[in-house]
Amino acid sequence: MNENYLLHNETAKKLYFEYARNLPIVALCENFEADDKIYSNIAEAFLTNDCYKLDAMRVAGVEEKYISGNASDYEKFKEFCRVFPKFAGHPLYLLSHIELKKHFGCEYVICEENCDSIWNDVNQIISTNLLTEKALLNNTNIEIYNAFTYYWIQEIKTNYNITDFNTLENELKNKMLISKEFGCNIVLYDPLPEFVKPNPYFANEIVKRIKYDDKSLEFDDLALLDAQIVRVIAEECKKHDCTFLTRVSCFNDDLSNYLKECNLLPKVKQYLAYSIGDSEDYLELQLRGYARNNPIGQMISTIGNFDKALSYPKHDYFRRVICNIIGKWVENGEYTSDENTLKKLIEDILYNNLKEAIM
Repeated sequence: MNENYLLHNETAKKLYFEYARNLPIVALCENFEADDKIYSNIAEAFLTNDCYKLDAMRVAGVEEKYISGNASDYEKFKEFCRVFPKFAGHPLYLLSHIELKKHFGCEYVICEENCDSIWNDVNQIISTNLLTEKALLNNTNIEIYNAFTYYWIQEIKTNYNITDFNTLENELKNKMLISKEFGCNIVLYDPLPEFVKPNPYFANEIVKRIKYDDKSLEFDDLALLDAQIVRVIAEECKKHDCTFLTRVSCFNDDLSNYLKECNLLPKVKQYLAYSIGDSEDYLELQLRGYARNNPIGQMISTIGNFDKALSYPKHDYFRRVICNIIGKWVENGEYTSDENTLKKLIEDILYNNLKEAIM
C-alpha cells in the first residue's frame, strides 16, 4: 500500500496532496475528553477499545475469550493478526494499516507472521514515548467541538425523572441550555425519515408506554414522538441561535414545512455521514447521489460523533474518496480544471462548510 491509495487519477493526487491532506479535521463530539492514561501495549491502544475491529474478529469466527474475554493482550492481538488478511476489500483493512503508519510509524503488513514484529516495535514506541490518547491527538491536525446529541428512548428508560412528555421536554430543554452555556452551537440529531404530525396528547401516552416497555408500540408511534421531540429541539435551536445539523434526507420537506407553519424553523444544515464500514464504491455512489440533488460545494461531511484519537484515518479515507471522484469528473471533462475553483471546492466540502455551521 503506497501513499496514493484510493487516488486513481493524477488530478485526484493533486487535489489530495496540495489541498486536502493538510486541512484541519473538524470533529464533533459529546463531552469528549482525551485520556491521559499511558497505553500498556499496542492491543490497548489499537485493538481492545475499537468496536469495529472486535466485531470483525467475531465475524471471522474468533472465540470470544480472545475478544472480550480473559485472554492476554498479546493473545488477543495475535488472533487479530491471524484473521485480518481475510478482510481484503474491506475498508477496515486499509484503515488499520493507516493507523499503524500514522500513529506508530509501523509499515508492516498485519498478518500472523508479522505479529511479533509489530508487537515488539510498536510497544517499544509506546513505552519510549509514554504514549497516551492525548499525545496521539496532539500529533493530529484536529479541531474538536462539542455537539449536543439526544437519544430519547434511552433517556426515557433510564432517567427516573421522566414520567410523561412534559418531564421529558423539561429535561431536554435543560440539557440543551446547559450545553449552550458551555459553548455548544451545534445540535446533532437525525429525525426519523417518515414524518408524522406531532400530537402532544399522544406523545405523552407514548412516553409512558416506552417507560413501561410496551411491546405493542408501532413505528408510527415512535415517529409521532420523534416529531414532537424535533419540534422542541427546533424551538430551542431557534431561541439559542444553534445550528440543527442532520443527515441528508432526514430533515424532509414535510417536517420543514410543519416547522415553518409553526414559526419554529431553525438554522438547518444537512451533512453526508460516513463510517468505517463504508466502502469506496458506496461512498462514491452516495456522493454522486448527493451531487445530483444538491450543490456539492455546500456539502458538510463528517464522521459524526468523534470517539477516539485513532479515528483520524476514517477522515483521511473519506478525503481521498472525495478527491478521487472530483478528479475523475475533471479528467472526464465533466468539471472545470481551474485550480482556484478546485481548491475552494475541496476546502469547502472538507473544512469550511462544517466550520461555518459550528461558528
